[in-house]
Amino acid sequence: MGIINELDKNQNQLAIIEEKDKFFNKDLERLKEEKHNLNCRLKDIQKVNVDLAREKDITQEEYNKLLEEYNKKTLELEKSFEVLQEKEREIELEKNNIIKIYNNSSDKKSELNSIISFNENIEKRISQLSKEINSMYIEKKINIEKYDDLVNKEDELKKQLCTLRDELENIKKLELDNSNDLDIINKKINTNNMEIQSKTSSFKLLKNMEEDYEGYYKGVKSLLKAAKKEIRLKEGLMGVVAELINVDEKFERAIDIALGSNAQNIVTKTEEDAKNIIEYLKHNKLGRVTFLPLNIIKGNTLDINPQDRNNFMIHGLGFELIKFDRKYENIFKFLLGRTIVIENIDYGIKFANKSNHSYRIVTLEGEVLNPGGSMTGGSHNTGGISIISRKGRIQKLIEDINELNKIQESLEEERNIFLDKQKDIREKKIKLEESIKDTEYSIIDVKNQKEKYMNEATRLEEIINKSKKEIDSLDVEINNYENKKKELLALLAQLDEDSINQKEKIKDLTNHYNEEKLVREDKVKVVTDMKINLNLIHSKINNLQEKLTKNESEFENINNSIKEKDELIISNKDNIEEIIENRATLDEKIKELNIIEGDTKKELEGLISDKNKFMEGFYSEQDRLKEINKLIVDTEKNINSNEVKLARISVQLENYHKKLADDYELSYEEALVYEDEIKNTQEAIVEARRLKVEIKELGTVNLSSIEEYKNLKERLDFILNQQKDLINAKENLKEVIKDIENKMKNQFLINFNEINTNFQEIFKILFNGGQAELIIENNEDILNSGIEIKIQPPGKKLQSLTLLSGGEKSLTAVALLFAILKLKPSPFCILDEIDAALDEANISRYTNYLKTFCDDTQFVLITHRKTTMEIADILYGVAMEEEGISKLISVKLKDNVDEIAS
Repeated sequence: MGIINELDKNQNQLAIIEEKDKFFNKDLERLKEEKHNLNCRLKDIQKVNVDLAREKDITQEEYNKLLEEYNKKTLELEKSFEVLQEKEREIELEKNNIIKIYNNSSDKKSELNSIISFNENIEKRISQLSKEINSMYIEKKINIEKYDDLVNKEDELKKQLCTLRDELENIKKLELDNSNDLDIINKKINTNNMEIQSKTSSFKLLKNMEEDYEGYYKGVKSLLKAAKKEIRLKEGLMGVVAELINVDEKFERAIDIALGSNAQNIVTKTEEDAKNIIEYLKHNKLGRVTFLPLNIIKGNTLDINPQDRNNFMIHGLGFELIKFDRKYENIFKFLLGRTIVIENIDYGIKFANKSNHSYRIVTLEGEVLNPGGSMTGGSHNTGGISIISRKGRIQKLIEDINELNKIQESLEEERNIFLDKQKDIREKKIKLEESIKDTEYSIIDVKNQKEKYMNEATRLEEIINKSKKEIDSLDVEINNYENKKKELLALLAQLDEDSINQKEKIKDLTNHYNEEKLVREDKVKVVTDMKINLNLIHSKINNLQEKLTKNESEFENINNSIKEKDELIISNKDNIEEIIENRATLDEKIKELNIIEGDTKKELEGLISDKNKFMEGFYSEQDRLKEINKLIVDTEKNINSNEVKLARISVQLENYHKKLADDYELSYEEALVYEDEIKNTQEAIVEARRLKVEIKELGTVNLSSIEEYKNLKERLDFILNQQKDLINAKENLKEVIKDIENKMKNQFLINFNEINTNFQEIFKILFNGGQAELIIENNEDILNSGIEIKIQPPGKKLQSLTLLSGGEKSLTAVALLFAILKLKPSPFCILDEIDAALDEANISRYTNYLKTFCDDTQFVLITHRKTTMEIADILYGVAMEEEGISKLISVKLKDNVDEIAS
């Protein structure tokens, strides 16, 4: 194969060499022909250049002669142009002179027209001013007449205003008297109202205590509450000893001490009733109670000598000093029939000594002298109310409240009378004030109109004077304009004459200028023609020179081309000789390769025969290999199929084992014990389904439910006990809260009334008069109610705090603060710029009153007001002498004052 390729390659190279030989021979012939043509063209160019050089010399000589002539004519034309310019300047100068004359004449005419127009306008103005002066005289007279009328009207209005003001003063006095009477009534109403509220609160408190059995022992309280709910208890129970009696206030303490704990004994109809109630108390664990059965209790009394009653100030036996239903007589003889109530402890000791300490004696102050000589006494809790006195106190409060309500109604009626009277007075006052304002407005309006008419008359007089002066100045101006008019007419005549002379002079100059202009135009035409010829000749010379230059360039280019052709011819000859040599070499090489090619073909035929035999054996082995591969693939498919079946069976077997464990909690070995032969598979399947349905209907079985039930029951019992305890605690807390709220209400009302009294006093001091009051908005719910501040500064009506100015609000707040401090002084107090909105007079009153607290309270005042600083003992200030560095400065004013005094 390599020899064939090399042979083909050499043959191809031989063909290429032959083609190159043909190409170079043709190119050699072409180059020789082009060289011949270039030599011919070179000879033609040389001949043309000689002709062009001769023509150029002739044309240049003609151009030089014409140029000399042109220069002469140009000098003559320039001289003519200068002469013509001089003529133009003369004509222009004369034209300017005549324009000046025209302008001057025009200015004078314009000035003359202006003077004529001014004279006409001045005459019109004089006429107009005369008319205006006449009309202004009339208008001035009318204004003076109106002014005189208004003076009379103003006098009448002033008299009317004085009368109205006198009436208003009388009304104000009536209003002040009525307001003072109303304030007195309001004060009485408020005082009475506060007393009603106080007694009502006390009544509610005592009533609640009575209804809740406050002060009773636990057993007694529980029994009385239970009796309200259970009829069987109520039937045998007559009441508590303390509830069955009425005691005069004078003997309350003595009877309370005499009874002691017996006041809480329970009276029953029979001992059987007492027994049943005791059983009830035991069963319900409600405590212990002492019972007094009405049917078996027998009492006896002492016999006191009447002379001893007088000598030792004995008021009587306890039994005699109380009021009760006669059916309880034995009960109270039993409790108080042998107790003597005496005036005081001194009489008690004397009587005890006389009676050899045989009786129980109680003084009005509550001291007790017991039989045998023992004594009991000391201080009492004055704030509390005993269960014996509570009932009487409630009745007394009801009577007091009813009496106070009647007083309140009469006071309200009296206040309404004063309010109606005040309303009538205020209506009259408002009408009078409106009349006074209307009259004042009328007087102001009259004054304004008077001033307006007087100003108008003055203005008209000034305008008339100005108009007269203007007419005089206009007359002078007319005379001046007439003189000026005559001067201008004479000057215009002179200017017309000068204008005519100047026009004649310009006409002569223009004629000379036109003649000179014609001569110059002829010269310009000659020079122009010569210039055109010069340009034509010059262009011809340039064209000839361009042609010569172009031919010389072409001549040079042709010579260069001839040289290049000679070089190419030599190169082509060398290439042709080289090709001839290469072709000879290739011919020899091709012959050698043809010999080798023949030997190689014979060898190749033998190899092809061997190859065919080998391929026959290869194809037969390949068919055998395909059959073996097919057998292997079929075997692998069978193996994979069997493995899948084995895996499926293993999964099923595992599922069966899992189902045994999940559903029946059995292993395979344990399940073999229950193995049974199934004769009819269909029936077995049906039976299995039926059993499954029955099991499903049973539901899920919770094996830990018994234990959960026990735990849940224990938790429920625990929670129920807790709930019961919480309910009891809640009820107890409600009672405690109710008691605390009642006490809070009482304490709040006491403190509130005191603060209100302090506030009213301090307000009058700080405002230098006026009235103020704190009002509870909701008396039914005192602890959650708002508080309204009603104040009446001096000279103003009663109003809410929100309607006041900033200073009044601040001073009212200061008054309230001092009222609270007066009730309960604080050892230390900081006041931060509370005087910021106050004026100097109010600050003085504020600081003077502040000094009254200095004995009990130390004040720190933060202020910028000098008046407040003056009352301080020590001043503290902060200064910044250097940027960013604060410095504290203090001054002891009290020490400095003492030093100055000494």
